[in-house]
Amino acid sequence: MSTITTSQSDDHPSTRPTHDIAEVERANRNPTRSVLVVEDDAAERVRLSAILEKMQFDVVCAGEGQEAVGLLEAGYRPGIIISDWSMPGMDGVELCQWVRRLANSDNFYFILVTGRDGSSVVEDGLNAGADDFIAKPYRGAELRARVEAGRRVVGQRAHLQESNSQLRQFLAVKKASEQRLTSGLEAAAKLQRRQLPPRLSVVEGVECGRIFHSADALAGDVFGCVRLCGNRVAFYLLDVVGHGFSAALNSFAIGRIFSSNNSLAELCMDDGLPCAPSKVIRRLNTQFLGDEECDQYFTMIYGTLDTRTGSGSICQAGHPHPMVLGRDGGVRLLGTGGYPVGLLEEADYEDSDFSLEPGDRLTLFSDGIIESSGLDGEMFGYDRLSKLLSSIQDMPLGSALDSIEADLNEWQNGKDLDDDVSLMVIARTGVEEGS
Repeated sequence: MSTITTSQSDDHPSTRPTHDIAEVERANRNPTRSVLVVEDDAAERVRLSAILEKMQFDVVCAGEGQEAVGLLEAGYRPGIIISDWSMPGMDGVELCQWVRRLANSDNFYFILVTGRDGSSVVEDGLNAGADDFIAKPYRGAELRARVEAGRRVVGQRAHLQESNSQLRQFLAVKKASEQRLTSGLEAAAKLQRRQLPPRLSVVEGVECGRIFHSADALAGDVFGCVRLCGNRVAFYLLDVVGHGFSAALNSFAIGRIFSSNNSLAELCMDDGLPCAPSKVIRRLNTQFLGDEECDQYFTMIYGTLDTRTGSGSICQAGHPHPMVLGRDGGVRLLGTGGYPVGLLEEADYEDSDFSLEPGDRLTLFSDGIIESSGLDGEMFGYDRLSKLLSSIQDMPLGSALDSIEADLNEWQNGKDLDDDVSLMVIARTGVEEGS
């Protein structure tokens, strides 16, 4: 370790030689082992320097406060500053006050050396920003103990600053990542919603309406009504079990199957004619059980309807029972239950036939509606939903959907959704598409 002295003569303490920049830069590389000694007495400087060098410190000496200021302004950054209190020009207290006005002044551990006594001395020093005191005359052992304590504090501060710097970097990276994730979620949510049918539409003479609210940014529900051939339409509503990316990606993939003419024909048609709904469900079950990368299953309703005659058929795969609402307000449930798709290899599925007279409505929905809990924990349930649907059977479809949403919102009373809410109504009106 070495000593750098900035005063050539005690008679002229403000005289500054050319500083050894290489030595100062080396001291700056390890501030926890660097000490600035500010002492106007040459003999005391020598004594302090000798003790500190034996402790393996890099020592830089200044003959008075203004010289120390010059060093610090030039970029010298010691971990510890030991300054005499009484010096010509800028004394130790004034130097300490100046140091504490620097940026990152907490990086400096400031020790004042004084021959004064009394509590007022300690108070003045603390008010100036000193960290510790050494009273003259002092023994070398005391100086070593106080400097070593200061070194530990400087090391802890440096470690804390490094930890804070790493934390700030981590938080900055995390924030950027979250922003990218948010943008990605928003884009994915838009893609999901584009798969959904319009709120009101007409497909091959049947009127279709829907309600959809997702519990999260991405949903696990998907549904739609599409033309197959002639007067035949297919309709579906499915709910991938679980939440998050995986459920959303699976629902998106299934939705793509039904929105692509080629995939739709391959899944739902045989020799140009619609398959039985149970056969479509079996094909989906085989496909998803054979996909090793997909470990999720989903519940589903799939069905077909002849829009000219009103005859139709559905297959229920672990999904809530659809409801047929008659013109007279009567309600009947469809389906036989069945197993979710992608859960059991040996699962079998059955068809359930139904008929829609002009003015009748078929309603499909996810369990997010019937399992929606009110303030008292009670579920919305089949009975409440069927009574609601019966009470609005005479309303135009758009108004009926508004009424359903209002009733659900009132039931939720502002609570966050526990699950996606999906509902699709198919009303046989006899209106031809495009009329």
